[in-house]
Amino acid sequence: FIGLLLQSPIGTHGSTDLVVPLSPLLENRLTENYNSARIFATILKSFKGKDRELAKVLRKGKLTTLESMLELMPPKHRNTVDLVRYFKSHGLALDNMFHDDGMTNELAVAEKKIAIAFSEELYKNLAKEIHNEDVEKAFEVVETNMNDIGAVLSAEGVKKYMDYPIVATTKAFIEPCVGLSGDQIESYVEKWIKLLSKCGTLHAGTGTSGDGVPESRQRLILDTIYVLCANPEEENKGSSEEQDVQSIVSHFGGTPSTETATQLAEKLVLLLHPLYDAEEDILGEETILRWFDEVVKKGDESISKRVTPLIDWLQEAEEEESDDEE
Repeated sequence: FIGLLLQSPIGTHGSTDLVVPLSPLLENRLTENYNSARIFATILKSFKGKDRELAKVLRKGKLTTLESMLELMPPKHRNTVDLVRYFKSHGLALDNMFHDDGMTNELAVAEKKIAIAFSEELYKNLAKEIHNEDVEKAFEVVETNMNDIGAVLSAEGVKKYMDYPIVATTKAFIEPCVGLSGDQIESYVEKWIKLLSKCGTLHAGTGTSGDGVPESRQRLILDTIYVLCANPEEENKGSSEEQDVQSIVSHFGGTPSTETATQLAEKLVLLLHPLYDAEEDILGEETILRWFDEVVKKGDESISKRVTPLIDWLQEAEEEESDDEE
């Protein structure tokens, strides 16, 4: 590592900035207090715009993989989440600095792990605050988590993996509905809607903003609700989209028991109505109708029967609107 340091522009320029950090290094305390990571970050900055020179130095220093870079981190923080977060805090995006295919693939895998780790933490903390009925604290949990994900992941990573925190948030909010009455559910879901709209969660990574939720995110919410309400014995028979959601849900305690799923299914329409009626346009009419045709009708028959009255109502409203326009 010191050899790598001496080959860097900082070492050859004889900078005195490294005198203090080098002292603990020479005392065999290479990784404590982020000493090695801090110097490595300084080296990376010194090579900004000099990709070829940086690649040569990294090869000589045997720092060409994420695993080797993790060795620079303090033992308690030797994981990809803390590694990427640390370098991001120093204005360094590892995905933009390394153009090696192997490193690029490692970073892509790492970003997925980071998204899952953040989302698992989000689910756990959010479920706790919802159980405590602390709405403001729940809002802080989601807002902080989304800001952290945006700060740590690359733009491509946010685009690919924002489904994880959205599914985590949806599951954390839907599960407690088992013990709520109709009026309570409507009031409860309204709080959830306000929380999501304030955080801008549903737009993250889609390239959209403003009024209305992108259809892909509407479908993600609907598919998550469906997976939580469907008979677990039927869950592996769904579409590829449903199976993707099932895979994500598995990181947050998995799908509910048959009894819980049945109880949630009984309140499905009570959940969907406020999401459709919301001023924030969380769920659109066309999206709900397509979801019913493509997912519900082909899946759990009991859910199809429960949702049919809502679908009939939406279709009638759509026909009346068309008649009025004519």
